[in-house]
Amino acid sequence: QRLAIREQIPLRPGESVFCEHICSRHYGTPWHFHPELELALVRKSGGYRIVCDSISALAAGDLVLVGSNLPTFGTKTGTRVMLMRLLFSSGMISPEASWAARSAQRCGIFMKGPGLGCRFREPFGS
Repeated sequence: QRLAIREQIPLRPGESVFCEHICSRHYGTPWHFHPELELALVRKSGGYRIVCDSISALAAGDLVLVGSNLPTFGTKTGTRVMLMRLLFSSGMISPEASWAARSAQRCGIFMKGPGLGCRFREPFGS
């Protein structure tokens, strides 16, 4: 049995958002979690993502919102993966604050508490 490790997000003092662009043929993440919410936009991929008990293909155009402290894993692939990750504290948004919060609320993320996520099936960033 493998335990999820806590990913340390490299925030500088005073920062509350971390953004990274990943472009790699050898993308893969260990089974991990972090207290920040994660919004990921997949630009190109051929691998799989495991979030909690859900396994799904990483597909170009996927926009995924992963809840706080939710264990997740990205597979290693031979195909180039391009994605953007935005990690931020759940305290940065409230259900009334923005379109993103309203969309997340429709998915039940804020109403049901931590540990949930939402995958938007529309092709984003095309």
